[in-house]
Amino acid sequence: KLRPDAWVQAAEFLEQAVRGDPQYTEAWASLASLSATMAFHGISGFDAGMAKACSAADNAIELDLRNPDAHLALAEVEWLLNHDWRAVERSLRRVIDLNPSFAPGHGWFAIALLSRGRVDEAMRQLDTSVRLNPLPYVVSNDRATVLYVARRFDESIAQARRVLAIDPRYWYAHIVIGNCLSAKGRYAEAIQEYRLLPKEDLDAATGNLGNVLALGGQREEAKALLGKLLAEVNAADEGN
Repeated sequence: KLRPDAWVQAAEFLEQAVRGDPQYTEAWASLASLSATMAFHGISGFDAGMAKACSAADNAIELDLRNPDAHLALAEVEWLLNHDWRAVERSLRRVIDLNPSFAPGHGWFAIALLSRGRVDEAMRQLDTSVRLNPLPYVVSNDRATVLYVARRFDESIAQARRVLAIDPRYWYAHIVIGNCLSAKGRYAEAIQEYRLLPKEDLDAATGNLGNVLALGGQREEAKALLGKLLAEVNAADEGN
């Protein structure tokens, strides 16, 4: 479902699965990948989530050295936690070598390449992922993200709107559209787009919304959002 509450529930089920059967390779691998995803999106503590992802991936690989999900999780850990690009690229190429038809491997490789500014290569990996599995709309939205980074804003907006036609509640598509409109100087429309996010997902766009409010001259509301973000950061620091 690509929603934080669903991820938390999925993680609980996967934890139950590996407790019930410690030899369940696929469950360890899925838990590893999900733990990294949750840490990246701030659903769990970052360092703790990445440590869990690494441990679960190690368990999966120990049980099955050729499990692509496990190697994918290790690549996510190397990328997001250790920032070791050479290790990331080796792991992702290993994933694809193990299973060239593994669509998520190509999708993650695309995002990793995008983080290195290798836009054309990222688009080719996304094309492969879509060809292998055309159903997941998250990959279609990743295409919108690549187009945004390439500053092909109108194409990015059109792609994100196609995603919303499939699932109007897929909040990240609104963020991509808002980012594109902001980059085009259409601040009022960007503000409106961010505010289309469902209430429970609006926090994901707080920084984006505050930025475009400031650019659009609505400084007081922008300052209020900044204060909200700083309070959340301070609360998190105290909790740690």
